[in-house]
Amino acid sequence: MVITPHTVAAKESVVITVLVANTGGAPGTYLAELKINGSVEDTEEVDLAGGSSVTISFEVAKEAAGEYAVEIGGQTGSFTVSSPAAGVSWSLVGGVIGAVLVIGISGTFLFMRRRGAD
Repeated sequence: MVITPHTVAAKESVVITVLVANTGGAPGTYLAELKINGSVEDTEEVDLAGGSSVTISFEVAKEAAGEYAVEIGGQTGSFTVSSPAAGVSWSLVGGVIGAVLVIGISGTFLFMRRRGAD
């Protein structure tokens, strides 16, 4: 099983591929079940000639941060959805700077006015 990439941001896709082989001589059908954290998320049915193999791919995206266990036909792996990075709130920063400037200018004005009254 190959999982690419191993770590993604929320809602980004992960591609899970697995090689399915028919080791017998007779043709057959295989139902591949993609399980994530024990629950079936997707399925794909493939017909295989005797002695042949095929690669099956699934694409999934998750919103919640965390580690996800993957299983297809007894093969296991995992991928991680990372937490969003804390962003800078520029409106909050601008508001604080603006408030400091208003207080500073007001304080200077009052100080100058008081000195002029003396």
